[in-house]
Amino acid sequence: MILTIEHVQAIGEGAVASVHDALSALQANPSEEQVAALEALQTAMIAHDQKAIARRTGFIGRLLGRDITFSAHAAALREQMIPLVHQAHRAVQSGLAFAKALEGALPRLIAAHHQLEAAVQQLDGLGKQTGIAPPLAAAIDARKAHLVKIAMIGQLGRQQMESTRQGQQVAAGLINDLATHCKLVIDQQAGVRNAAALEKTLANARTMAQAAIAAIDPPGHAAKPAP
Repeated sequence: MILTIEHVQAIGEGAVASVHDALSALQANPSEEQVAALEALQTAMIAHDQKAIARRTGFIGRLLGRDITFSAHAAALREQMIPLVHQAHRAVQSGLAFAKALEGALPRLIAAHHQLEAAVQQLDGLGKQTGIAPPLAAAIDARKAHLVKIAMIGQLGRQQMESTRQGQQVAAGLINDLATHCKLVIDQQAGVRNAAALEKTLANARTMAQAAIAAIDPPGHAAKPAP
């Protein structure tokens, strides 16, 4: 087969496509969703902590009245604690799914790197052949440089994937812990409300019982002695 520039440019094409495909997994990063869920929960948790609100808004912020605005925002989020916890759990699941996708992309990236190394070696061998026309030799050098560049991008992407995957697992744990804590707060608040409701019910029952007793035996009514 006569070696042409088109043949040279096709060497390693599959490996290049694999690198691009594997790196595309990074585009589904749910970090914005996680940050939003985490900030909402943290804000809701300090709704009744004026010192924490003051620290959050800072001295200048307090002078500008931002602490009042932030306090109202935090109070509103506090009322939405249950939906916020659900939102946080969804963010955790998104993060874990993203980490799993990265874990699946890493082997493809490693395999593509080996393929690129083999393609570069193939190009090295072609470049050492005698009688290579200058245009073809230039195409070989250009293709080899391109594949080396793609291999470097793949290596950087692999490092980013590994660190991002680990970071997602840590973030998921932190968000889950905070969501669990918030759920406990919600349950405690519900318990207080339920206790208050029960006390009110018992008080009403006592009032009704006293009224019933009074109707049967009104005050001042003397019991007749037994014959």
